[in-house]
Amino acid sequence: MKDEKIIELLKSKVSLKQEIFQSSKSVINDFKEVLNDLIQNLRTDFADYDKRVVIKAVEKGQYAANLTVGSDTLVFFMHTNVFRLPDDHHQWQMSYLKEKEENAYCSIIHIYNFLSDSFKYDRENDLGYLVARVFVNKERHFFVEGQDRLGIDYRDFMHDILTKEKIEEIMIKCIEYAIDFDLFSPPFQAVETASVYQLKEVNQIMKMKTGKRLGFKFQYEQDDIT
Repeated sequence: MKDEKIIELLKSKVSLKQEIFQSSKSVINDFKEVLNDLIQNLRTDFADYDKRVVIKAVEKGQYAANLTVGSDTLVFFMHTNVFRLPDDHHQWQMSYLKEKEENAYCSIIHIYNFLSDSFKYDRENDLGYLVARVFVNKERHFFVEGQDRLGIDYRDFMHDILTKEKIEEIMIKCIEYAIDFDLFSPPFQAVETASVYQLKEVNQIMKMKTGKRLGFKFQYEQDDIT
């Protein structure tokens, strides 16, 4: 048959990706459930201390949710495509992938940190930074690439299973990292000019680009180095 190769690819890859995608729907739903439980606990434990601090979770469609804690908003979203780990990825050193290549196909949950005011004041040019991304395969084995301890504590793809307990651990680490990392004032050169459009209304000044500085250099700093 002329289509034997196509049929084989449909069986080995397309069907596999569909299976992973269907499984990943339950993963993002678990993220949302854990997020709601965590928010309720935080509200209960912190309510009597300072009622000005906003603590809330908002579902943003089928594959995303936002968590706001004070001046930080964490955006969780699952990419709708399935990805294969590249051949040079360190996880390929494990027998778990070498012996069963399909284990290398994963869905990915991205976790970004934004300033809460970026959404409040509709500052569309503000930057959000990737705090972590969670790779999950069809067996629900997972690992995390991320900032600080997030990229260290969850590397055992062969043995780690993404339970709700693990999801809560990851969320807590993301929240702690976001809150603990302070906002840096932008360099003078970055804000020394403003357009008439930015200033024609009082609140437009709030729309100058803002973002946490997470190890990135501004362009003028890079130019000085080179």
